[in-house]
Amino acid sequence: MPDRTRRRRQSNSRANGDRGLSEVLSYAFIFSMLVVSIGIVTVGGVGALQDVRTNEHVSNAERAFDVLHDNLADVHSEGAPSRATEIALGNGQLYLDDNVTITVETGGGTIDREIRPVVFRVAEEQHMVYAAGATLRTSRDGGVVVNDPPFLISEETVHVPIVQTTAPAVTGVGSGTVLVRGQSSNRSVAVDEVGGGDFEALRIETPRAETWEQYFARQPFCESSSVTGSEAKCQIHGDYDDPGRLYVTGQRIDLTLIK
Repeated sequence: MPDRTRRRRQSNSRANGDRGLSEVLSYAFIFSMLVVSIGIVTVGGVGALQDVRTNEHVSNAERAFDVLHDNLADVHSEGAPSRATEIALGNGQLYLDDNVTITVETGGGTIDREIRPVVFRVAEEQHMVYAAGATLRTSRDGGVVVNDPPFLISEETVHVPIVQTTAPAVTGVGSGTVLVRGQSSNRSVAVDEVGGGDFEALRIETPRAETWEQYFARQPFCESSSVTGSEAKCQIHGDYDDPGRLYVTGQRIDLTLIK
């Protein structure tokens, strides 16, 4: 066999071997990348999926509290004798929290009422809260008032309805579905002054004082807002502190959780 032919065959054999080795290494590299990618997607995907579920649960809770807010507004604003709201808890917990206190300061003195908030613990450090006729959403990073309290405040007329939700004790239920029933039990007029009625301040003592202070800070009727300990305060602006009519009312709503 000529030397040229022998060298060509040897060269082709080495090339085939090199290509075979390269293919094996390529397959190994691609397989390793696939394994690593699947691991990353699996680990990251579980966390992302959990975030999606939590966000959806929070959205569902907010919609449920929108309905609760509207139903209880029927009681304190429209004169309905009672309303019931069904709330699906999932893995969350709904409970009637410790009392908070709302205070209205006027030239004739102060009016204060204790209020039992409704709290839905949706997830860790994420809650929906109904208190004083308002709905709040809170988390580890802070909170926001989603539905405002029913204050009707202008330069001419001030009406401060105190929505006094009550319950005999702190109670709660977890998982499944719960019915929140609110029944009107007492209506009262604390202040009804025409002309010269001084409206000085609003105060709320609550563990969520910072969220309330942020709400007060956005209102034109608040000249200044502050937090002292667990109390949020709105100092009434000079344009609103001497209305033609000052009207402070109370509506007591007895709450019951029905599993």
